[in-house]
Amino acid sequence: MTEDEVRKNAFAMPLTSPAYSRPPFRDEQASLAKGVCTVRMRETVGWARELLGANGIRLEEHIGRFVADAEALYSYEGAREMNALIVGKAITGFSAFV
Repeated sequence: MTEDEVRKNAFAMPLTSPAYSRPPFRDEQASLAKGVCTVRMRETVGWARELLGANGIRLEEHIGRFVADAEALYSYEGAREMNALIVGKAITGFSAFV
């Protein structure tokens, strides 16, 4: 993980939070934030587990729990592809949903 990627992860949500409190916060903005943040979260916990090597799966290190939480949130927030379709409709005006 590069330094730029760490910065992106650290500043993504604090920049989104004020926009959420100012109406109108549109569906495509929420989808973009959810898609980016959940993908970044999965990458970050994956790097943490890899960094710790064999200790990354030990219960005492809690990384395995973070990986499971990241996967659950990724699924709960909707697949990245679904969020991308919502953002794509806002950009192009064409819906991919039937």
